[in-house]
Amino acid sequence: MNKRMNIIFDQDGTLDDPSSPSISEENLKLVNQLANIHNVSILTGNDIKAVKTFSEKVKVFANRGIYQYRLRNNQYEQSRIFDKTFKIPKEDFSFLADYISRKLRIPFSKIQLRDDVIVGIKPLSELERNRLIVDTFLKKIAGYEIQKTGKTTVEIAKKGLDKLIAFKHYFDKISAKKIYVGNEVDGNDKPIIDHQQTEFLHVNSVVETNVFLKELLWQF
Repeated sequence: MNKRMNIIFDQDGTLDDPSSPSISEENLKLVNQLANIHNVSILTGNDIKAVKTFSEKVKVFANRGIYQYRLRNNQYEQSRIFDKTFKIPKEDFSFLADYISRKLRIPFSKIQLRDDVIVGIKPLSELERNRLIVDTFLKKIAGYEIQKTGKTTVEIAKKGLDKLIAFKHYFDKISAKKIYVGNEVDGNDKPIIDHQQTEFLHVNSVVETNVFLKELLWQF
């Protein structure tokens, strides 16, 4: 294989898993090596604070891909936001946080507004997550949607904010072959499964991603 591809990785559960620290650390090194051969990006639903420090050659898109970041002096800096209409007004966040803490009995300390675009609530037990997901009021708030992400999180964001934002504004403009590697077929990765311009590779663990990375590197 000698054609340069665009390979896009989810991070949590795909490249990194706290329960598999050695494999996760190796995946980080392999991704950095792969970036010398292919165009490599990280597209995560998480906040930039949770993103591992990859090499400067690895492009990083966080908060479901609405923000792009660049690495400078070993620190991530926000380089652009793709669509400002997804920002959540402070008064909306205050209202949501008050309702969730008072009515649904979730501690206020677990509720955060991430970079003005996502209300993240974590860590939660599965019982707490279900309590939020089935709440009739939260499901009917105009212009917003609620979903489970990861293993202990519930997120609320404006409708339409998903990882396809990064594809619409960046990846779809690239003609080279694109492969997305992710582990959440029912979570943040779901919108990409049916995206016709991108091949979706589902992995069940960081170990499977590790095998995929080594296979790619062995071809050179």
